[in-house]
Amino acid sequence: MAVVGAAIVINDEFVDNAQTAVVPYSLDYTWACAKDTMSHMTSDLIEVDEDLRTIQTYVDSALVTVQVETYDAKQTRIRVAAKRYLVYSDEIATSVRDSLTRDID
Repeated sequence: MAVVGAAIVINDEFVDNAQTAVVPYSLDYTWACAKDTMSHMTSDLIEVDEDLRTIQTYVDSALVTVQVETYDAKQTRIRVAAKRYLVYSDEIATSVRDSLTRDID
């Protein structure tokens, strides 16, 4: 697994096109699980921004961005967006989101 530090920009377009899940786990636990899951889903480089808790990599030829953030005191929100050929792919984003939530449980 190769991890590269980079500033990953999260904007309104990302939020509007992301598939979201809320899980009943702490932010730190969810973040660690997300990094582990993403490292197994690709052989490409993984760009990780520890400060913003975001991950970018390629899955099925789509650029996938994962964001993990506190939702409330005992829950964490995971957002996943995927872009293939400059078009958002709900199918890939949903698949990645489902893998993340399945691996966290």
